[in-house]
Amino acid sequence: MNIRTFLSAAVLLASSTIVLANSDESSIAVIAGKNTNVFKVVYKSASANRVQVTIINSKNEIVFTESFSKTNGFTRPYNFNDLPEGEYTIEVKDNYGKKIEKVNYSLGTVKSIIKITKISNEQAKYVLSVANKGMNVINVSILNAAGEQLLDNAHVVEGDFGVVYNLVETGSYTFIVSDRSGNSRIIQL
Repeated sequence: MNIRTFLSAAVLLASSTIVLANSDESSIAVIAGKNTNVFKVVYKSASANRVQVTIINSKNEIVFTESFSKTNGFTRPYNFNDLPEGEYTIEVKDNYGKKIEKVNYSLGTVKSIIKITKISNEQAKYVLSVANKGMNVINVSILNAAGEQLLDNAHVVEGDFGVVYNLVETGSYTFIVSDRSGNSRIIQL
């Protein structure tokens, strides 16, 4: 494992751990594996419970599902090698509800994974994390509830990227995050 992969996994795991500050929650992180066709799911919970992981394709068809009984954490690799390219949903259900992450798989290539997480117990702090291979440009725009643009910037990155945004006041926000290869996410919080 090279140092960049280790550090990116540590950043994503730390952001997931921060989210667990509230003892009534669980969190997941999806990390691009060392192998280009593998995504790793990292799950953490305050207490042991039944967990179901489901992978759904863009046609809303279940391509894989498995359950874990009485666990409060795991790291599990999922191999996409025999799946057609496209967008997939990784859904994790537990006693605290359902968490969803979207990933793009392109035959043998894992593209950027873009995730926004609200930091628990903080008024208006959000973590943007991007699991990324190689050089990339990450564009970030943040809009408030009225549709006014609060932030518009670009970050030139090599490998994984993470940043915390302190938006000063609580409210509803829309994050528009894209990279140079066309991956984009619009996330409303």
